[in-house]
Amino acid sequence: MWVFGYGSLVWKAGFNFDERLVGFIKGYRRVFYQGSTDHRGTPEFPGRTVTLEPADPHEVCWGAAYKITKKEEQEIALTHLEVREKQYDKKAYVDFFTVSYHEIF
Repeated sequence: MWVFGYGSLVWKAGFNFDERLVGFIKGYRRVFYQGSTDHRGTPEFPGRTVTLEPADPHEVCWGAAYKITKKEEQEIALTHLEVREKQYDKKAYVDFFTVSYHEIF
C-alpha cells in the first residue's frame, strides 16, 4: 500500500513505513480552504488546513508517497490517519509520479 501526503504528512507521517519517495500527482492543487477547530483555531475562528481540490489536468501537487508493506502496519497507519484526518478524510486512487517522471505508482 502507498499513502500520498501533500501537507503535514510530508514531514510528519506518524506511522511506520518502508520507503518514502518525493513526487507529485496530476490534476489537483493544494489549497488552504478547509476550516479546522480540533487542532487549529476555535469554533468562532476555525484555523486553515491544507486540502486538495480538482484542478486542470496539467496542474500538479507535490508531496511524498509512503510505502507500507506489512498488513499489520497498513492497518495501524490507516487507523492513525482516520483519527488525524477526521475532519477532511477522503480516500482516492491517484497516479503518483516520482521526480524522474518515469515511475508511476
